[in-house]
Amino acid sequence: MPNKTIDTQISLRNWFAGLAMQGLNANPALTDMELSNISEVAYKQADAMLAVINATQTRVDWSKAPD
Repeated sequence: MPNKTIDTQISLRNWFAGLAMQGLNANPALTDMELSNISEVAYKQADAMLAVINATQTRVDWSKAPD
């Protein structure tokens, strides 16, 4: 398969969940964890990250950012 760049956007929530899933899957103590449970835990971690970000930072209107 040729190496192709795909222009896609991923939400910050999905990005955080993917990173959490990598960590969970890399933990040998959690090898017996069901995949659906790993996904659920990963999204809970992602939501917790977003909650902290939302609580501690002001929102930026990127449409008004300089080019």
